[in-house]
Amino acid sequence: MGFRKLALMIFLLLFIGVAVSAFWFSSKNVAESRRMSMAVTGKILNAGVKIGVLPNEVLEIRNKRKYDNMIRKIAHFVLYVFAGFFGAGAAYFWRVPGNNTKKMDLYALVLFLCIALAVFDELHQKFVPGRGPMLKDVLIDTAGASMGIIIWFIVSCMAKKARNARRNKIEGSKVV
Repeated sequence: MGFRKLALMIFLLLFIGVAVSAFWFSSKNVAESRRMSMAVTGKILNAGVKIGVLPNEVLEIRNKRKYDNMIRKIAHFVLYVFAGFFGAGAAYFWRVPGNNTKKMDLYALVLFLCIALAVFDELHQKFVPGRGPMLKDVLIDTAGASMGIIIWFIVSCMAKKARNARRNKIEGSKVV
């Protein structure tokens, strides 16, 4: 198996892993979801207090609840940054013989897939006790996926520029 196929497989598996993770988190009922997120929030706030960037008052339960919602939304965003990044990585290595599809078209397709994933993930929550779909979460997920695709695009452009500079340096030394 060549490098391109291996890279494509890895990025597709990572994208699928993110999608499965999103649905797994969404399958938790409201009590279980709250317990999990409050545990993570507590660890983040404790670390913030320990290193001195947050005051001790954030550890009071009423303050933890306030921060918990913010951390849940950040988690939505970050999960979809990974979905966008891994999806864009798969698109980058995608090759269909005889098809001259532009990379930007594939990146747009990745964004569409990420939005569809976010919509279905939210609709899925309608069937989980105590949970429900939220348009705000779809918008947060879409922003995260967009950021992941943009990060991939920037990194791939920088890598291509570095490869070309290295290639030109090698070719320049051969000419002499």
